[in-house]
Amino acid sequence: MDFLLSSFKNKVFFKGDILDGIYLGSEVDFLKVRDLQNFLVDKRIKEELRKDIILFCTHPRTLTLGKRAKKRDLYLSKSELKNRGINIIKVDRGGGVTCHYPSQLLIYPVIKLRKYKLSVKRFVELGLNLIVILLKKYDINSYASLRNFGVWVSREEQYKISSVGLRIIHGVTNHGFSLNIGMDEQIYSTFTACNNPGIRFTSISNENPKKCRSSIRVSKDFFKEFHMLFRTR
Repeated sequence: MDFLLSSFKNKVFFKGDILDGIYLGSEVDFLKVRDLQNFLVDKRIKEELRKDIILFCTHPRTLTLGKRAKKRDLYLSKSELKNRGINIIKVDRGGGVTCHYPSQLLIYPVIKLRKYKLSVKRFVELGLNLIVILLKKYDINSYASLRNFGVWVSREEQYKISSVGLRIIHGVTNHGFSLNIGMDEQIYSTFTACNNPGIRFTSISNENPKKCRSSIRVSKDFFKEFHMLFRTR
């Protein structure tokens, strides 16, 4: 693992009793992080990695296509998207098209679910509820929805601020959660998100600019809440 981590120059470690966290940096290549998480998942399955771990980072502008993504979900051609600096990558999680960009935090847990006697549904519920708790600390009221796979903010309409897309491999979590710290309106205008053209999105900076934090600070805050909850299970 040290060899793989050596290429992440700006990483920061969060240490805990039962699990660790690593902030890998900002605008980190999507496939590079996929390789690292897949490696850690394999090691965790084999018990060669003794503790669970959460990876945090942001990515350059990227559209990821899940197993349910359709060609019509993209409003622009691949060449037009490339001209706008947007990468397109097929992934092995469920769901449709999602986007990543530099002011969106990615949270990639590598968690052995049976260690905590958790079903997949319960783990997703706990993860989304932790994001609700975190947003409350930033004075943002939100709610988690398993039906709509994310965390939502209620104003005159419903706005999505966090999404989830997981794959479970031999009881270990892969992929993860996203949380919008800032917004990239242009990238959201290029695709249908989550097979639902009616979704509106928001961010911490939109909802409460005074409480907007850096991606590393939000990572640290989330890790603290996650560790506090899971050490009691």
